[in-house]
Amino acid sequence: MKAFLKSIFSLALLVAACTPSDDARARKLPEVKISWEEPLVLSAGGYVRVHPLTDGRLMCSYTHGGRGYARYSSDGGASWTDQEVIVNSFTAQKGDRSVTVTISNPETAQLPLDYPVHPGRLFYTVNLRPKDGLSTIHPYGIACRHSDDGGKTWSELSVLYLSEPWDTDTKKGCWEPFILPLPDGTLHLYYSDETPYYREGNKYQNISLLESRDGGDSWTGEPRIVCYTPKFRDGMPVAMIYEDRIYLSIETNNVDVRLHPQLLYTQLSNPWPETEGEFSPRRFDPMLKSMESPEYTTGAPYLIQTENFFVLSWQTSRGADVKDSNRRIMEVAACPKSEMKNCTFSTMRGISHPIDADIQTESVMWNSLTPLGGDAVLACCMYNGKVTLVKGVISL
Repeated sequence: MKAFLKSIFSLALLVAACTPSDDARARKLPEVKISWEEPLVLSAGGYVRVHPLTDGRLMCSYTHGGRGYARYSSDGGASWTDQEVIVNSFTAQKGDRSVTVTISNPETAQLPLDYPVHPGRLFYTVNLRPKDGLSTIHPYGIACRHSDDGGKTWSELSVLYLSEPWDTDTKKGCWEPFILPLPDGTLHLYYSDETPYYREGNKYQNISLLESRDGGDSWTGEPRIVCYTPKFRDGMPVAMIYEDRIYLSIETNNVDVRLHPQLLYTQLSNPWPETEGEFSPRRFDPMLKSMESPEYTTGAPYLIQTENFFVLSWQTSRGADVKDSNRRIMEVAACPKSEMKNCTFSTMRGISHPIDADIQTESVMWNSLTPLGGDAVLACCMYNGKVTLVKGVISL
C-alpha cells in the first residue's frame, strides 16, 4: 500500500512538474497591450451599448430614469446626436392596483443587408421591470421594438417573454436580453431567467433562448435552457459567431466562488441541442489567470472579436469594500485568435482599464465593447452614473 501511495505521489509530482504554471505560460506568450484614448462623456445613464449600423453610423443605447434611450454618430463616435427615447416606462393596472413598469438592459442588433428575412431590420430589446418589485401587478419581462428604416420610426413594443405572475411580490424574474442573427436566417434571443426557480426560494438563474425564423415577426413560445449551473447563477449572456461555432460569455458562481466569467460554445449547424451543465466540456475559463475568487466579484462579461483578437470586458470589485455594490471597475483583456485550440481559448491577458478610476470612490459599471474595424475597440460604460465611451487599439 505504501509503495502504491508513493507511486501515486511521484506521478502527481511529475504531472505538476510537466504542467506549466500561469506565470510560466505568461512568460512564453507575447504581451497583449491596449492603448486607450481620453474618455468621452455623453450624459447621465447606464447599461451602455454601441453597435455599428449598416449605413456606417454607430448607435448608442442606454437607460436612464426608467427609459431606454438612443443616440447616433456619423463620424466614428467623435460626436453624437441628441438623445431620443426609444422605449418609455408605462403604467400597468391590475384591479385597483397599479405599478410603473421601468425599462432596463437595452441592447440593439441589426440584421445584415444580405439577410434572408427583413434585411437591415434594427432591434431594440429591453428588460421590463415593475417598480419596487410589484410583480403581482406586472411580471418581469423581455420586450422589443424594431425599425425597418434605420431608426426613423419604430414598431409598437412587443412583449416576447414574461416571468410568471407571482402570487407574492418579488424582485425575481428575467433580465439582460441579447439578440444574435444567424447566417441561415434564424434569430437567437438570449436572456437570463430566474422564473423556473422562483418557488425554490432562492435566486437561481439560467440562460434561456427564444428563436425567430421570420426576422423577428414572431418568436418561439417555449424557451430552451442553454446553460444552467444547478443551485447557482448563470447570467448576463453575450453571444458571437466565430467560424462554425457560437460563443456565449456568461457570469457564473459556485460554492465559495463569487461571480466570474465563463465561455461556452456550440456548433452553428445544431446550436445548443442540450442544456450545458456545470461540467460541460464546451464550458471553459477564457483567462490565463482565473478570475475565480471567494472575496470579490468579476461579473457582467462582454465578449467581442476584432480582426486578430478575442476581447472580453467585465466589472470587478477587486480592491473595493465587497459590501458596497456600487464599487466596480471596468477591465478589458484580449488574446490572439491564433491561440485558439480545440474550439477554446484560455489565454486572455493584458488586463487594462479604459478609465483610470479609484475603486474606493468611483464606479465604472455595466460595460460593453464594440469592434470599430481592424483591432480598434470602443469601451462603453457607466462612469459615475454617466454614459462614457473610450476608444482603444489592441496590439502585441
